[in-house]
Amino acid sequence: MKQFKSLYDLKTKFVLFLSFLLACLITTIRSLSSFITFFILNTLINKTTIIGLSSDFELIMWILIYVSFLIIDALSVVLLNFIIRIFIVKFTYKFQMLSYDKYYSSNIATLKTIDNNSVLNSISNDYSQYINNYLTFVLNVIPSIIALVCVIALMAYINWVILLAYLALSLFIMIYNIFSKLYANKLDIEKSIVNEKYLSDLNFKINNFDLYLNSGFRLPFISSIAEIFGYRNRVYKNIEIKKYALDIPITIINISSLLIIFGVSFTLQQYGLITIPAIIIAINNFSSFHNNFDSITSIVSVKNSLNLFRKKIDDFYLTFENNKDVIYKSNLEVISFEKVYLNIDNKNILNDINLTIEKGDKLLIKGKSGCGKSTLITLLFNEIETTSGSIKYNNKTIQKNINLSSQIAYANNNNFIVSGSLRDNIFLGRNPDETTYNDLVEKLEINYIKDETYDISTLNLSEGQKQKIVIARTLAQDKNFYVFDEAISNLDAKSKELLNKYFLQTNKTIIFISHISLNDKLFNKIYSFDVSENKWILE
Repeated sequence: MKQFKSLYDLKTKFVLFLSFLLACLITTIRSLSSFITFFILNTLINKTTIIGLSSDFELIMWILIYVSFLIIDALSVVLLNFIIRIFIVKFTYKFQMLSYDKYYSSNIATLKTIDNNSVLNSISNDYSQYINNYLTFVLNVIPSIIALVCVIALMAYINWVILLAYLALSLFIMIYNIFSKLYANKLDIEKSIVNEKYLSDLNFKINNFDLYLNSGFRLPFISSIAEIFGYRNRVYKNIEIKKYALDIPITIINISSLLIIFGVSFTLQQYGLITIPAIIIAINNFSSFHNNFDSITSIVSVKNSLNLFRKKIDDFYLTFENNKDVIYKSNLEVISFEKVYLNIDNKNILNDINLTIEKGDKLLIKGKSGCGKSTLITLLFNEIETTSGSIKYNNKTIQKNINLSSQIAYANNNNFIVSGSLRDNIFLGRNPDETTYNDLVEKLEINYIKDETYDISTLNLSEGQKQKIVIARTLAQDKNFYVFDEAISNLDAKSKELLNKYFLQTNKTIIFISHISLNDKLFNKIYSFDVSENKWILE
């Protein structure tokens, strides 16, 4: 938090001080308006003069003063709110610049977390809320005390019984408001946790979109996104209902309090202790009286929003500090499964998986259909959590905020082709690299498409031809790890031989998943499912 003290420069402090004086002026005007209203009503109803002038002339004078006060009050409120909004925008912007600069100027910026920007934006929103609460409190606490003193003086002038009723009811309302704000803060924390989970899950899906795209799993992607939105909306709805429920008791309390004030005032009037103007003033000022109490106790909201903001930003940078050495795009060396078990709906899917994949490995994962080959890759991409055991990158436990799709390229046997040229299909929106393009077209012999500008989705391509384009698309991503999930089933013998030759020449890590027989000599590691022992073994 110390790094953000520069937000409060001398100019800012001076404008804040002027804003504080403006808030005091507004409160003083409003307090004096209450007295003037009382004088107007007395002059109008009881023909009682205050300064010895004729009742008609004095009434006009008080009304003119009152109208002037209303105009000054309205203009001052508009100006004060404008200043507060300017401060909020200014502070939030400066905070964003400082926090983003702090993040991007450090080595932790290279950590491939999935939701850095989202979390920074969320922190900025929390900071904006804190600044709003802070300014509201600072600019109103002293004016509220002034207003309370003025209203107390006015009520004491009217009748001490009214004053005691004011104090008792306002104290009760203040206690309820404190508990209400504490509970609302608890709900805000719950909402913040849900929002963080929502942002994390959503960004994870978006950043792993190429996994879905390359596999053709577009409907599951849309379905999973809808599920994330649905979960957040359901929780948000429940939280908002609870917040709205807090307003019901305070509404009942306020109405009951006004009725009590009216009853006490009317009873006193029956005994001739107060006048009709005094009753009107007593009822009219009650809401502003306990609102001033509430402004003083708003320190609770300031403290809560500050704690929420501090916790989030501390967690954010602490996460960086703890994970800054976990994984960088340029140095992914090893992935390891250690005693991994996966149970879904009380069914054992994977048991005691122990596998180490090192940079440059050519790994074949083979077994009958349904034995869990693709599930291994799902775990690798952190799509689901293990029941027990761990998956590590560079000997560090993998966490949910690691963007795995930035490290691993993936392809399966869903050979989809988009509208566009061969180059468009290979790079899919990424900046084309001509050297990579020419190398892949030549070595995989995709030169059967003569016109490089032609929309290949209109061509009658065989599944094998499409599959070579998908493989080229995967290899064009220039990553250290490549996963091919049943991705060569449609290739002819010659194309398989070309692909095998390409893999032998590269120092990239290649992971093949297949249920059909392949040339085992191409792989330095083979991980297979032993049906007789019902477990995975490393050959």
